[in-house]
Amino acid sequence: MTSPESTDSGATPAPSHWLPDLTAAALCAVVTLAYAGSFGQLVFGGELAPFAGRAVLAALITGICMNLVLSWRSSFKFSLGGADSNPSAILAASVASIAATLGAGATSGTGETATMLPTVTVYLFGSAALCGLCVAFVGARGWGRYVRYIPYPVVGGFLSGTGYLLLAGAFKMTTGRRLNWEFWQGWSEVPVIAWGTTVVVAAGLMILSRKFTHYLVVPSIIVATIAAFHLMLFGLGWDFASARAEGLLLAPLTLGEWSTWISLDYAAVDWTVLVSHLDDVGAMTMLVIVATLLNTTSLEHATATDAKTTRELEAIGWGNIVASIMGGFVGMISFNRSWLNRKAGATTGWAARLCALMVAAIVLFAPQLVGLLPRPVLTGLILYLGINLLYTWLVEARSRMLPSDHLIVMAIVAIIAAFGAVAGVACGVIIACVSLAFTLSRNPSIRYRFTARSRHANVERPPHEQALLQQHGEELQGFSLQGILFFGTVNNVLTDMREHLERVRLLLLDFRLVHGMDGSAAVVLQRVQSLCRDAGTRLVFTGLNAEMQAALAGSGLDFSDRNVRCFDDVDLGLEWCEERIIARTNESTAPLPIAHNIIETIDADLLREFESREVAVGEVLMKRGDPGDEMFIIKHGRLQVQISSRIGGQDIIKRLRTYGPGTLVGEMGFYSGAPRSADIVSVEPTAVYAITQRRLTALEAAHPGFSDRLHRYVINTLALRLRSANDEILQLL
Repeated sequence: MTSPESTDSGATPAPSHWLPDLTAAALCAVVTLAYAGSFGQLVFGGELAPFAGRAVLAALITGICMNLVLSWRSSFKFSLGGADSNPSAILAASVASIAATLGAGATSGTGETATMLPTVTVYLFGSAALCGLCVAFVGARGWGRYVRYIPYPVVGGFLSGTGYLLLAGAFKMTTGRRLNWEFWQGWSEVPVIAWGTTVVVAAGLMILSRKFTHYLVVPSIIVATIAAFHLMLFGLGWDFASARAEGLLLAPLTLGEWSTWISLDYAAVDWTVLVSHLDDVGAMTMLVIVATLLNTTSLEHATATDAKTTRELEAIGWGNIVASIMGGFVGMISFNRSWLNRKAGATTGWAARLCALMVAAIVLFAPQLVGLLPRPVLTGLILYLGINLLYTWLVEARSRMLPSDHLIVMAIVAIIAAFGAVAGVACGVIIACVSLAFTLSRNPSIRYRFTARSRHANVERPPHEQALLQQHGEELQGFSLQGILFFGTVNNVLTDMREHLERVRLLLLDFRLVHGMDGSAAVVLQRVQSLCRDAGTRLVFTGLNAEMQAALAGSGLDFSDRNVRCFDDVDLGLEWCEERIIARTNESTAPLPIAHNIIETIDADLLREFESREVAVGEVLMKRGDPGDEMFIIKHGRLQVQISSRIGGQDIIKRLRTYGPGTLVGEMGFYSGAPRSADIVSVEPTAVYAITQRRLTALEAAHPGFSDRLHRYVINTLALRLRSANDEILQLL
C-alpha cells in the first residue's frame, strides 16, 4: 500500500482539474439531496411527519458541514459524508420514543406539540454535539484502535441491527405505523403507487447494485426512478399539490424553519425526557465510531492507500460539532458517496467543497427543488439500505462465520428488534466481553512445564552435578505462563500446581510471556503461595515486571516471605533452584560412581604442566575477538561467558553461560580455531589451569593416555550439552 494521500491545504486546483471536480461535485450534490431527503423523512416520521421538512433541512446542513470539514481534515481527498444509515436509524428510533413520550398532537397544534418540537430539536442538536465531542476525543487520544478488538460477530450484530431499524423506519415512513406482528393492517390505507414504488425502488437497487458494480448504478437508479415517478404522476393527471396532499412528494424547504441553538425556545423543552435518552446518544456514538472505522478500512482497501484512523475520527467529531452549531444532526463519512466522488473524477478536496456549495445554493436559492423529491423513492432507498445490511450480515456472512458467531449476530438483531438499539449495543458489549473471556480461557495459560531434568540453567556443571540433577530433578516443577491471566485461565494453573505440590520442593513460575493479569489472578496466585507455605515448598517467581509485581503485592502476595524468591529471568531462577537441589543431595546421598570433574581425571604431575592463573572478580580472562588458542580448566571460582551491547544509551550484558569448578571453558574456540565470540569474565575469585594448543601437542606426544582422556572428556561434555538442548526443545514442542 502507498502512503496516505494527504488532504490538500485549500489551494485552488489547476484549471485542468476544475472540470472533473465540478462534474463529480454536481453528481454528488444530486445524491446528497436524495440521501438527505431519505434520512430526514426517516428521523421525522410518525407524529413528526408534518415537520419532515425541518429534518430534511437539518440533514442537508449536516451534509454541507461534514463535506467541508472532511475536505480539509480527512486522509482521503475525495471523502464525502453527511447523514448516514447507521446513526440516522438510532436517531429515528430515539426521536420516535421522545415523541411517543410527549404524546401525539403534532398535526393539530394542540396537546404536547409546543413541547415536542423544541424538545426533539434540542435532542437533534445536542446528540450531534455530544457525539462529535466523544468521537473527536476518541480520535485525539488514539483510542480508535481499541474498537478493532470488538469481535467480528458483534460488529455484524450492530450493523444488522441497524438494518432492522432502517427496515422498521421504512415501514413507518410508508404506513405511518410501527413495525410489529400486525404489520399487514396498515397496508390497506396506503396508496398502491406509494408502497409499490417503494418496493420497486428497493428491489431494483438490491438486484442491480449486486449484479453491476459500476459506481453510477445507485445514483442512476435514484435519478431514473424520480423521473419515472413524475411521469407516472403526469400520466395519472396528478399535480404537485395533489401529490403532496397524498404524501407522495416532499414539501418545499422553508428557510423560516431553519433552527439553530440561538433560535430555540428553551422554556418549552422537556429536559427530563432528554436526560432519559442520553443512553441513546452513547449507542449512537458507539455505532458512529465502529462504522467510521469500517468505512475507512473499506476505502483503504478500495484505494490501496493507508489512512490515519485517528485523523478520520477527529474529522467526523469536528464535523458533527460544526453541524450541531449550524442546525444539523449526527452524520459521518460515507463509503458509497466517497467512492462515487472518486470514481466520478474528483482529484482534490475541492470536489467535496463544490458539492457542499451546490447543496447550500439549492437550500438558499432554490428550496422548491427539494419539493420535487418523491417520498416513495426516498423510502425505497431507506428500505434498500436496511435490507442490504440484513442480507449482508444474516445471509452472506453465514458462510464466513462459525455457527456460534452467526448465532451472536442473530441474537443482537433480535435484542435490538425487541428492546431497542441501546439494549442491543449493551448486550453486544457484554457478548464481546464474554466472547473474549471464553476465547482467552480456551488458550492454555501454561506454555510448557519443565523440571530440573528437562531444562537447565546456562551453567556448565561437572558430570557428578549433572548426574544429581538428572536423578533428583523432579524436585523442581517449573511452569512457563503466557497470555493474559484472569480467573478463567489462572484457575487451571492452580489445579495443575496442586497436583504436583506434594512431591516437589521447588515451584518456579516464569512470567516472561505474560502480558497482563487481573485481580482474580492475583488472588489465585496468593492461594498458590499459601499452599506452598503449607507444603514446605519454595516458590520462585521469574520474569515479573514492576507493574505485575506491584499488582501482586497490592493483592496480598507476600514477597518478603522466606519461602519466596524473585529473579529477573528464568535462567537465574533455574540456577538458584539447581544449587538448592545439588546442595541438598550432596549432603543426603552417597557419592555417585563417577569422576566429579576433569581435574580428577588428570594426574597431579600432569596438572603441573599447565599454566596456573589467578583471576580477580570482574577481570576479563579473554575478550571477544581474541584468538581461540587457549583452553581453561577451572580449579575454583566461577567464570561467565557474556556478550555486551549498547541499547538506548545503556550497556546491556547478556549472560550466555556460567562455568564452575572442574569444568572446561574456551574449548569451542580452542578446537575450532575460531576467534572468541564472547567475553570470558570472572564473577568471583577464580583460579584456572590454562593450556595452549602448542603445549597440548607436546603433551599428546609425551603422554598419549592423557590426551585420550582429555578429548573423551570434551566429547562427553559436548554430548551432554546437546542432550540437554534436545530435552529443552522437546519441552517447547
